[in-house]
Amino acid sequence: MPSSACESAARAVIDGLRQGSLRIAAGLFVIALSLSLAWEIAQMPAFGPAGQSLGLGSCAVAATWDAAAIVGLYLWGVVWTGRADWIRTAGTIGYGMLVGPGLLLGILAEIVAVHLLAWWDYRPSMPRIPIVQVGLWPTLSLAVITPLSAWTAQWVLALQPAARGT
Repeated sequence: MPSSACESAARAVIDGLRQGSLRIAAGLFVIALSLSLAWEIAQMPAFGPAGQSLGLGSCAVAATWDAAAIVGLYLWGVVWTGRADWIRTAGTIGYGMLVGPGLLLGILAEIVAVHLLAWWDYRPSMPRIPIVQVGLWPTLSLAVITPLSAWTAQWVLALQPAARGT
C-alpha cells in the first residue's frame, strides 16, 4: 500500500533526524556548497554569452541547488539504510547511491536549462554528450562533487567521536 510506504519513509527520515542526520546534513551541505561553487566558477569559460552574462551570482545559485541535491541524496540514503551515519561507512553501494542519481539529476537539469528554458548555452570548447546534446562538465558536476563531498564528510566524521545514537 503506497501510504504505508510513505509513512515508513517519513518515519525513517524523522528517526534519522533524531539520530544526528541533521548535523551530518548541515556539514555535508557546507562541504558540497564549497566544492560546487569552485566547480561552477571553473567551468564558466565553457559557457556561451547567455551563460556568462549570468555571472557569479548564478554560480552561487547553481552551487546552492547542487548542495541541496547532494543533501537530498544523503537523506535518501538515511531512508534506504535507516541509519543517519550511513555515510561514515559508505562503500561501493553507498557511493553508487550518490553517483548514479547525481548523474541523472545533472543530465535532467541541463536538458531543462539548455533545451527547454534556454537559460544558457555553450561555447564550442564545451564537450557535449551526443544523445542529449548537453554539456559534459555541468552534467558531471553532481556525479563528481557528490562522492567527493561524501568522502570529505567521512573524513571529517572520522575525526569526531560518534555522536550518541548514531
